[in-house]
Parts: sequence; structure tokens; C-alpha cells
Amino acid sequence: MFISKKEEFKFKIIKKGQYSTLISINDRVNCLKKISNSIKNFALKKKNNELITLCYFLEESTKVFKNIFKEDFSKSLPRGLVLNIPSSNISMMPFYTWIPSFLSGNSNFIRLSRKLDIELVKKIISFIDDAIGTIESSRQVFYSGYVDDELTKILSQNCDVRMLWGNDSTLRDIKRNYPTSAVLELNYKNRNSAALIDSKDYLAMQIESKRLFLKNYLNDSLSFSFAACSSPQYTFWVGSKEENLDAQLLFLKDLKGHFQKPDIDKAIITTNNFYSLQSSLLKNSLKLKNDFLICGRGLITTEANKLSSFSSQYIDSNTFFISLDSLDQLIEFFPDNIQTLTYTQNINKDFIRNLPRLLNYKCPDRVVKLGQALSFNIVWDGINFFNALTRNISIQ
Repeated sequence: MFISKKEEFKFKIIKKGQYSTLISINDRVNCLKKISNSIKNFALKKKNNELITLCYFLEESTKVFKNIFKEDFSKSLPRGLVLNIPSSNISMMPFYTWIPSFLSGNSNFIRLSRKLDIELVKKIISFIDDAIGTIESSRQVFYSGYVDDELTKILSQNCDVRMLWGNDSTLRDIKRNYPTSAVLELNYKNRNSAALIDSKDYLAMQIESKRLFLKNYLNDSLSFSFAACSSPQYTFWVGSKEENLDAQLLFLKDLKGHFQKPDIDKAIITTNNFYSLQSSLLKNSLKLKNDFLICGRGLITTEANKLSSFSSQYIDSNTFFISLDSLDQLIEFFPDNIQTLTYTQNINKDFIRNLPRLLNYKCPDRVVKLGQALSFNIVWDGINFFNALTRNISIQ
């Protein structure tokens, strides 16, 4: 349900501890399948890549959830009322935060940013309402506008769980302006991610392998214009100095050519739809220089030992290609606050398995193969969604 004005909010605040009316796990899963189908048809018609990515997330989350609950979860219950305050940097973020909480059986209120395309958001909400029905839609409420301040204060005092997404200053403001009595508060602050590529491997790739590689990189990165925390803001190239430079030059050449291919794979972005927006940003010259733009962000090439010299503001507004002469350099100069590290298949597997020991507290929360940065996982920022959004009952 969507509400935008005070007078529309006539029903009572859901009482603390009241759950979703969809008791059966299968009912909730089937509802998300219906929602995904409706969004997919709309997304393909409108050629909207962010919606296609959302469909992929819906499909993956239902698969993972069903696999988890094959076990006996009869003693695991929803938390109750969850207040979701998503960040505004990704337009579909309200739905990404809602999905795991809905699957867990909770009632939800989701605050919508005024920066969002509210008509598009309302369209997605209509698909949700159609799938879950009138009664359940009153327990899955998306709100904004004039009810924003007052309702957020009330909900913060009455929710069982509060989920916050945003940068450090945003989280501080919310905590100061909307104190909460929630049993549990989950804070997901803005983070960066990285990719690790073997330059020699890229240079040796055949056409079909390269095509798949580019699609995987695009799927991780350009779907959200590098705005997702799990999209690689840093791309590390490991090899000799010559191999790294040649691989980066060839990659940029291949990337520009790839934008012109009118093809689409399931759950992968439609690259030809990006072409009209991005082609003007990809310069004709392949010479690596600081004013080269990739997906609207400056492309900065540097050595690993120089990465610490850049300010946080400069890092936040650019994408970095970083040359490494060995994997040992990655450990030595690995940045702080990395959420996800993606890697190519020829990176040493023992090295990947040993990353928690090698990086210690700097180790990313997720280490996945290239192309899987945006894949659904029950663990996000080191927090298991479904453990946090349900409560275990002890009977002895």
C-alpha cells in the first residue's frame, strides 16, 4: 500500500508484534513470484534495466529462502513490525530492503525518499498489492510526503526492528531525530567494493569468453552506475606493468564495442539500452587519462601504493583502475571498508580461500566470482538477513 498524505492514513498503526497475514512460507514465496513476473513484463516493455535487476533479485531471494526453510523452522517466528528507511542512491532500494523482511513474515513500513521517481515506485507497489491482496497490503506500507516526519517518529517508537541504509551523516541524523525503542536496529552504511582481474588472463581470452566477461563486469557495475555498495569502485589488475596497461587499454576498447551489441541475457542488463546514455561518456581515444569517463564517473588509473594519497571525496566520485605486480600487493594496499570482492576464475584459489587470514579485519564480507556482485545472499554486510528478521523460540 502507498500513502502520501495525512488524510490517507486512516487505519491504526499496526500493533507491535502483529505479523504478516500470509502465514505460509509458500504463500509469501508465490506472491513474490507473481510480483516478479509483473515487474519483468513491465520492465521489458519500458526497457528499464534497474527493474530487470530487481526481478533477478526477487527470483534469487525466493530460491534461497525456500532452500533455507526446507529445514524445520517451526520454532522460528517473525520479529513483528519492521521499519525500513532505505537510502536514496538506488531507485529500487525500498523494494530490496522490503523483500527479505516480507519473506520472513513481518509487517513492514518503508519510508520513501522524495528523490525517487514516485510514479515508477507507485507502479511497482501496485504490482505488490495485486499479488498480496487488500488485507496484507495494509501490513506492507510504503509512505512518503506529509506523513513522513510524524509517522517515522511514531513507527520508530513502536517497531520491533528498524533497518537503516545510508551514509554516516544520514544515519546520525535519523538516530538523532527519530529515537527508537526497537529491540534490534540494523545499520547498513555506504561502503565500497572491488574487482580483481588477472591481466594476462584477459589478454588471452577468446571472443566468446570475453563477451561473457564483459557482461559479468557490466552486471556487477553499470546496472546501478557503480552506486550499489557491492559494485566494484576499485578494479585491481594483477600482472606485469606492460600486461596491466595492455589489458586496461584492451578492456576499454572492448567495453565500448560491447555497448553496441543488441543482445540480452536473462537477468543481465540489456547493454544496448545503455548505449544511448553511455556512448557519449566513453571517449574515442583509448589513451588512459584522468578525464576519461565511464558510466558518468571519472576513470582514474593508479598504482596500488598511491591509492592512499586520494581524499575520500575524490574516491567517492571516481572509479579506479589499480595496477598490482603481485597478489601480495593486494594484501598490502587493500582499502578499508570493502564490502564485496569479485574475482576472475584464474585467480589462485588458495589465495582466495586464505583471504580472511591474510586480510584479517579488512577482509570483505563477500568474496564472489565476477558477475555475482549483485546476487542475492542472506548475509549482507556480515549480517544474516533471515536470522536478524526472525526470532528463535527455545522450548526445553
